[in-house]
Amino acid sequence: MIDGKDFISFIAGFSAFAKKVLYYLLSSIRSGIAIFSLILIATFSIGLWHWYNTKPYYEAQMACTFNDLTKKAYGEMIHNLDILVKDHSYNNLAALLNISTGDAHNIVSIEGKNMSGSMLYEDITPNRDLELFYIDVKTNDNKLFIVLQPALVNYLNTASPLSIRAQKINSAAIQHKMAYFKTAMARTDSIISQYRVLLNKTNTIAASSDTLASLIASTDTMDNRYMELMMKEQIVNVPVQVVHGFVSSEQPITERNKTLKITIAAAIIFACSASVAARVIKGSNTITKNTSA
Repeated sequence: MIDGKDFISFIAGFSAFAKKVLYYLLSSIRSGIAIFSLILIATFSIGLWHWYNTKPYYEAQMACTFNDLTKKAYGEMIHNLDILVKDHSYNNLAALLNISTGDAHNIVSIEGKNMSGSMLYEDITPNRDLELFYIDVKTNDNKLFIVLQPALVNYLNTASPLSIRAQKINSAAIQHKMAYFKTAMARTDSIISQYRVLLNKTNTIAASSDTLASLIASTDTMDNRYMELMMKEQIVNVPVQVVHGFVSSEQPITERNKTLKITIAAAIIFACSASVAARVIKGSNTITKNTSA
């Protein structure tokens, strides 16, 4: 058990240790004031340069659903755009997104993320129906989101040759089925029309009415299937679709205060560390010389 005396003794010992550390640090700064000042000024200058070049930005997120490639594949496509942004390859970026070079210059970053917030190009989990992914964009101009939303969707739907080839194959198969149902419905409608004429000339009304009802039900079934194929074709031709678009605040986000605090803390820590390191090296050299003598 730790009693009150042990706790007081611990506090006293810790306070004495803290005072010795502080004294050692201050004496190291005094003895190495030149190094301390040099590192302090250098680090602070670099931090101020970074602070000065830190511009406010706008950030917004768009949610999309997909039914063609994998999450990782779409993530890699988005990551390639972000690499162009980081490399300042604005001409290539503008060409891929079909936007102006001036708009490309205003993009700060483009990131694809999954539903848990992780980077999409690292996601190798299986795709699930109606699963979403998100495109997070930072830009210096909040009016650019209106331009980027259709540009990004078009890029994801047209940049992959594999996806385009699959779209053409699937669309052709659907068109073939639609043509079949359209022909079948036309034939059935013709049969129904002729059968109604026949009904008016016969007395087997009950049996004939059941047959007519069956033909009409068959037509309705084919018509529903035809409509389903039309909707499916629209989805196949647009693998990536927007669930909700970019919504940006009118006020930009600024990190200048955070950058300034980090700069001050880093300058002090690096300068103190350099002073202590210089004192330790100087002491080691002195010991080595005395031992050699």
